Amino acid sequence: PKGCFSSDTVNVTQITHPVVSLGNDTTYCIGLTYLLDATEPFVRAYAWQDGSAANTYLTNSTGLYTVELTDSFGCKAYDSVMVTVNEVIVDLGNDTTLCHDSPIVYNVTQPNLTYLWQDGSTNGTYTVNSPGTYSVTATDMIGCTDSDAVTVTHFPTISLGADRLFKCDSSFVTVIPNFTSAGSLLWQNGTTTPVFIATQPQTVSVRYIDLNGCISYDTMQIVPPPTPPIELGNDTILCENATYNISIFNGVGRSYLWQDGS
Repeated sequence: PKGCFSSDTVNVTQITHPVVSLGNDTTYCIGLTYLLDATEPFVRAYAWQDGSAANTYLTNSTGLYTVELTDSFGCKAYDSVMVTVNEVIVDLGNDTTLCHDSPIVYNVTQPNLTYLWQDGSTNGTYTVNSPGTYSVTATDMIGCTDSDAVTVTHFPTISLGADRLFKCDSSFVTVIPNFTSAGSLLWQNGTTTPVFIATQPQTVSVRYIDLNGCISYDTMQIVPPPTPPIELGNDTILCENATYNISIFNGVGRSYLWQDGS
């Protein structure tokens, strides 16, 4: 019939769009883990870049991480964050031997790092002149650190000992060197024997090379025995039938031989 009509009503409610924030891009130190938290209320589903569906994500590596949120109405939100793992590496190398008169210079200089050595010095280089254990810690701008240590052993040394006396009753002197580790010897006469036999007073020298190629030298003197002091005094005039006593006693353990055999 004319004038008939029909009506209906619908309520439209605007809901708040879900919001997710993973925070700013970040950098953290190697060996640690970093937790990404996407937790928001009224979310029914989470989807991370690798398909995992938890509300948090634990990482220990560099990468771009993304998450998609879906609320109970099917509305979605997205966010992403770049996570960078920062690694500080400092390396002093292997333990080593310090060669005589050849200092070792360690250089660990890298950009944007600070250094602290075992003695409190803070340079990127360190000169070693003596045996010992040396260590350094490097730190970057966000506090990441790495440390290393090295042991430097004694440089090879050789000693022939104190000067020796070539005694009157000896036909030779045996020189036995004392050195710190395995190696080779070269004496002043070109021989390479482990000991040196001196048959007369002389200067004895040796060059010692260890297995690392470090070189050390030493010298000693084999000196002749001292001449016993003797003094008969000045020439003199002796009256007829007089006697003159000549005395040269100058110590025990000595013997004398005059012109007549006495």
